[in-house]
Amino acid sequence: MKIPGYYLEDLIGEGSRGYIYRGVELESERRVAVKVFSKVHLRSKELQADFETYSRAISVFNHPNIVKIFNYGVLDGVGYHIMEYIGGGDLHEQLKAGLHSREVIEVIKDVANALDYVHSRNVFHGDVKPENILFRSRGSIVLADFHMDGIVNSTAGAEGYVIGTPEYMSPEQISGKAVGSPSDLYSLGIVFYEMLTGLVPYRGDNAKAIGRRHLQDPIPELPESASMFQGTMEKILAKKPKDRFGSGRELARELDSIRSAGYLPNTVVRTDRIHTQEIEAIVPPLGEHNRPDSKNTVAIKRSRVRRNVTFASFLVLVLLGGYLTADKPPMFDKVVAWTGWQDDEKIEELWMSAEALRSDPNQSLNAVVVAYRKVLEIDAEHSDAKRAIEEAASQWKLDIGAALDTKNFSLAEIKLNELFSMFESDDELSELFNLMDSRRRANVLLEDARLLVEREGRRDDNGAMAAIQAFHEVIRLHPENFEAAEQLDELAAYYASRASESVGNGDLSVAMNLLARAVTANPEFFLLGEVREEIRQATSLQAEIESMLQDASGLRVKGSLIEPPTLNAAEIYHRVLATDPDNTIARQGLAEVGMQILNIFNERLISQEFTAIDQLLERSIAVGLGDNHVSEMKSRYETEVRRLNQIKELLAEAQILFDNGFITEPVDINAITVLRKVLVFDPGNQKAKERLMKSATLLASVAREAHAVGLMTEAGYYLELALTVAPDVEEWRNLRESWGVAGN
Repeated sequence: MKIPGYYLEDLIGEGSRGYIYRGVELESERRVAVKVFSKVHLRSKELQADFETYSRAISVFNHPNIVKIFNYGVLDGVGYHIMEYIGGGDLHEQLKAGLHSREVIEVIKDVANALDYVHSRNVFHGDVKPENILFRSRGSIVLADFHMDGIVNSTAGAEGYVIGTPEYMSPEQISGKAVGSPSDLYSLGIVFYEMLTGLVPYRGDNAKAIGRRHLQDPIPELPESASMFQGTMEKILAKKPKDRFGSGRELARELDSIRSAGYLPNTVVRTDRIHTQEIEAIVPPLGEHNRPDSKNTVAIKRSRVRRNVTFASFLVLVLLGGYLTADKPPMFDKVVAWTGWQDDEKIEELWMSAEALRSDPNQSLNAVVVAYRKVLEIDAEHSDAKRAIEEAASQWKLDIGAALDTKNFSLAEIKLNELFSMFESDDELSELFNLMDSRRRANVLLEDARLLVEREGRRDDNGAMAAIQAFHEVIRLHPENFEAAEQLDELAAYYASRASESVGNGDLSVAMNLLARAVTANPEFFLLGEVREEIRQATSLQAEIESMLQDASGLRVKGSLIEPPTLNAAEIYHRVLATDPDNTIARQGLAEVGMQILNIFNERLISQEFTAIDQLLERSIAVGLGDNHVSEMKSRYETEVRRLNQIKELLAEAQILFDNGFITEPVDINAITVLRKVLVFDPGNQKAKERLMKSATLLASVAREAHAVGLMTEAGYYLELALTVAPDVEEWRNLRESWGVAGN
C-alpha cells in the first residue's frame, strides 16, 4: 500500500485488525509507525463513518502514556493511521528481560492514569492487555490499539458488543452487557496479576471455558511474595463493576500508599526462565479440583551425599557397638564426627533449600549465595556448593549483559549493585560498572540524536551535523551499537545524494561541502567513491581546490583554525580531502592545524581554563581534527582533572586528620603523611605547604609545653618532629641546641 507523503519500510506487527509497518514521513523525515486496517473493518459506509469518528477521537488524545496519532485516512477502502513509532517492545517482552517490583507498580500506575484520561472523555479502551502496553526506548510506557467499539459505542448502552481478548475480558464484556471504564480497570487487574505471577488467573482450552472462569471462579490469591497487593487485587477484579475502583486515579493512589508504606518487595519479576508448562505443573488452572493450597508442595529430591567411610573405620564402629547401651568412650564420638554422619542431615537440608532458591527466578542473588554459603559453613570443601556460587555469579553477569543489551538500565543497576554487595573483590565488577555507565550514556545520546534528526530533519545542516557527532560518540561508547551505525549510513547516503545533485547543477563548492559532511558521517560509505569521481570530472575542480587551499592558508594566518563554524582552516582542508584524499598540501595543512590546537590546549591546561578546554574539544571533534589529537587532549584533560580531584581529596583528608589530632600518628595515615602525598602530585601546592607548616608549629608548641613541665624526652621528640617537617626554622634549631637534644 502506498500512502502519499509516507514511505513504508518493513512489516513489524500484525493482528486480527490489520498490519503495522515501520515507515518514514517524507517531509519531516521522522520515523513513524503505520497501521493499515483490514478491509473488513470498512466494508460499508456506516463502518467507514465509524472509522472516521474513531480516528478523529483518538487523534486528539494528548497524554504522555497514550500513543500519538499524527494522521489518518482511507485509501481505496482501506483505513490507515500514522502513529508515533515506539521502539522498546511490549510488556511481555519487557517481562522476559525482567522488571523490578517498583517498575511493575509504575507501569500499572501509568496505564491507570492513561485510562483515567480517556474515561473522563466518556470513551474506553476495550482491549487492555500486555501486547497493547508498549515501551518507548527510554523506558516510558504508552497504551496503544484502542478498540473502535470503545470509542464509537462509548460507555453509554454498548450492550451486545463482545470485544476484547478472552483472558483479559471483564465479566460484563463476556456476558455482552454494557461495558465502560470498570471493564478497562478489570482488564488492567488481569495484567497486574500476570505481572506479579507470570500467568493470567483464569485459563482454559477455549474462549467459552475462559469466560466461565471469569464469571464463576473466586478471585485468586497472590503468592506470599506479593501478598501486600491482595486487597488491591480483590477490588480491581470484583465481579460486579460497582465494587471495583471508581477510577484509574483511585487505583494509582492506592498503589502509591502501598509503596510509601514500604511494603514493596525487593524482587525482580522475570518470565524468560519459566515456561508455561512448568508453571502449570506447579500451579494448575484455578477452579479445578487440584487447586493449589498449603498442603500441596513440590518436593525437590536429591540423593544424599555422604563421605566415603573406609572398611577399617566401619569395623571400628562395629567393635564399638557394644558401648551404645553404656557410657560411650570418647573415641566413638570422634569416629562418628570423622565419618560426617552427624552433619549429613543438616547439609542435605541446607543444600535442598539453596537449590530451591536458585530455581526460583524471583530470588535475589544475595539469598541464593547466602544459602549456598551456609552449606560451606558446615562442609568447607563442598564442591557442588562452590560451583553453584560461581555459576550463580556468572549467570548474574550474563543477566546484567542481557539487561544492558535490551537497554533495561534500571534492572542492570539493581543486579550490578547486588553482585557488588556479594562479590566486592571480583575483578570484573569495575569493568561492568564502566560498561553500564557507557551504555547508559550512549543510549541517552542515541535517543537525543534520533529525536534531533526527527524533529529538525536532515536539511537542517547544523542539527544534522550535531546528530552525526552524537552518533559517533555513541559508537565510541558502544562499538556494537548498530542503530547508531545505521543512522550514520542514512545520513551519509543523504549527503552523498545531495552532493551528486549539486555536481549535476554545476555547484562544485556546495557539492564538496556536502561530500565532506557525508565523509564525516561514514568515511567508508560505499557511495562516496562514485560522488568523488563525479566531482573529479568537473572541469573547474582544480581551480576550486586551489582557491580553497588559499582560503585555508589565510585563515590559518589569522588564527581561524577551527572557529568560526564552516569558515575555518580545518573544515576547508577537510572539504578538499573529501574530494581529493591524497592532496598533500591539505594533509600537511591539517596536520599543522592539529599541532597548533595542541599548543593552545597545553596553555589552557596549564592555566586550568577548563571551560575553554571543553569548548576547544567540542570544536575539535566537530571539525574532525583527528582521533590522535582529540584522544591525546581528552586523555591529558581527564588525567589532570583526576589529579586535581585527588589533591582536593587528600587536602580534605589531611584537614580531618589535623582537626582530630592525628598529626604524626598513626604512622601509615596522619596529617603530615597525607600532606606530603599532596606535594608529590603538586610540588608547588601552597595549601599543602601552609598546612605542613601549621602542623610543624603545633608540634613545636607541644614540645615547649612538655619542656616547661620537665618532660625532657617528650619535648625533644616533638621538637625533632617539627624540625623534620620544617628543618630551616632557626628558632627551633636554637631550642634544640639549648635543650641539648641531638639532631639528625
